[in-house]
Amino acid sequence: MSALSRFRPGLSFNNLFALTQVSQHRCNSKNTDQHPETPKYGEYDNPPKKGAIYDKKPFPIELEAGKKYSWCTCGWSKSQPFCDGSHKEILRMTNPRAKVVNFKPTRFEVTESKKYWLCMCKQTNNRPFCDGSHLSEEVQKKMTYS
Repeated sequence: MSALSRFRPGLSFNNLFALTQVSQHRCNSKNTDQHPETPKYGEYDNPPKKGAIYDKKPFPIELEAGKKYSWCTCGWSKSQPFCDGSHKEILRMTNPRAKVVNFKPTRFEVTESKKYWLCMCKQTNNRPFCDGSHLSEEVQKKMTYS
């Protein structure tokens, strides 16, 4: 009688490896249709942190289809509304030993070339586009960092 058979009758070290392979295969399954209890990707993620208010009005800009852009999420970029890496400097100033960056740019591309309104208050729920969040009383009361 093996040590494992006390916990599970018929289980030995020889078939333990096969059992772990089967359970790993089930856990690594990417098909969530087979497991409806498995949350979809992003379903339970925390909402992204909102940056400092740079301005209280959106920024109109002509964007080209197929070109990749990096929208600033921290609000400290000198090349607003686009990222210039300032989020890394802010992290070093506040905590020199920190390894995790709180803000990362939102990378996006548009499907058609036209005029878009990019959020400058950084409070939008439709990143990087303006959704009117700058009109809220909460945003209007706060100071801007421009």
